[in-house]
Amino acid sequence: MRRILFAVLFVFLIGFTSAAVNLSFSPSSQQVGNGTNFGVNVSVSNVTDLYSFQFDLTYNSSVLQYIGISSGPFLNSDGASIFQVPPNSSSPGVLRNYAATRIGVTNGVSGNGVIAQLIFRGLNFGNSNFVLSNDSLYDSNSTNPQLIVHNTLIGNVTIINCDVDGDTFLSLTCGGTDCNDNNILEKPGQTWWNDFDRDRYGNGTNSVQCLRPLSYNVSTELIATTGDCNNNNAAINPGATEICDGIDNNCVGGVDEGVTITYYRDLDVDTFGNLTNTIQACSLPGGYTLNNTDCNDNNILEKPGQTWWNDFDRDRYGNGTNSVQCLRPLSYNVSTELIATTGDCNNNNAAINPGAAENASFLTCTDGLDNNCNVLVDMAESSCILSTYDINNDGFVNVGDLSAAALSFGSSCTGPSWCTRRDVNQNGAVNIQDLSLVGLHFY
Repeated sequence: MRRILFAVLFVFLIGFTSAAVNLSFSPSSQQVGNGTNFGVNVSVSNVTDLYSFQFDLTYNSSVLQYIGISSGPFLNSDGASIFQVPPNSSSPGVLRNYAATRIGVTNGVSGNGVIAQLIFRGLNFGNSNFVLSNDSLYDSNSTNPQLIVHNTLIGNVTIINCDVDGDTFLSLTCGGTDCNDNNILEKPGQTWWNDFDRDRYGNGTNSVQCLRPLSYNVSTELIATTGDCNNNNAAINPGATEICDGIDNNCVGGVDEGVTITYYRDLDVDTFGNLTNTIQACSLPGGYTLNNTDCNDNNILEKPGQTWWNDFDRDRYGNGTNSVQCLRPLSYNVSTELIATTGDCNNNNAAINPGAAENASFLTCTDGLDNNCNVLVDMAESSCILSTYDINNDGFVNVGDLSAAALSFGSSCTGPSWCTRRDVNQNGAVNIQDLSLVGLHFY
């Protein structure tokens, strides 16, 4: 068949000798993505009366897969019919004896144009040259091939990875729409969520675009895309632990929930608080305490553990009896309210206590009572003897005192103190009884 075709070509075509004819690949060099179909054109320039052509082409079959070939539009640019001889592609990387001719007309075409269009597919990453050889151009007389200006025509293609990041979007280099083919996240239609504080919680603001906006992440980089109530503070987010600081740390809509401390009013400032008067706070406010056991928050003395001392006669001397309790028992006082918590030998008589004077008067010195609680009764105390019978105040009870009393013998003593003093028994008159008492108590 091929021999018949070339016989026909040589019968109908007449060769001519134009030295300016040139063949070329277009594009001469290109980058194509792996798995992508692409075309390579064989073009002619400065040709006259072109009627038919033939050529061989070699390529790198480990990089490229041959898909097909067809005659370019130049050979039938005037509407003539074309007859093609498919290449022999049985050998990997070689297309042998591809030919095409005009039929049904007697003239050729002149000028510049594409005489063949080849389709390949990127098979693997790498580089392949296109090498055109054994090429011939014939005119309508087919007498001689036209002179072609080249030795060996070479074109080139590089098969590149058009989806380096594997996000299914082709790179811009390959005519795709991937704005960054080195980042699987940056791709058309990507939804980015704002996380300005970079705590991995978004505030619900998003942007749909290819390139990553500043401070934005995709959902898989975040714990949650929404819910961050303070996107300027990384310590505040739905995953944070609520602490007592007056801030909604965990973004639940409340402040310090479950972490405040209950403090109790301490109105009387005794460090014991009122169970029924409370406040929730992070730290101790003034006038409050952690203790809630005060029985009377209006009285600083009434508090748990208070020691009360019995002072039934209210003379500010206790008898040593105490009670430890919060509320004040009847007739009890704390130690600071008393002169002494013990020593009162008669807690039913306010006139009898360690601070009383046994020698206050003739009556106290003769009443048979231990008025000052020192165990000595009446004249058993020297102070009573002197205060009663030392009429002249010389520190002794002797004849001088008898003489002083005798000077007022028979007098009624209801007036001057000197006379009252001589009325020893305080019966209103200085008489023999007074003199007898003085004489009995010489000291």
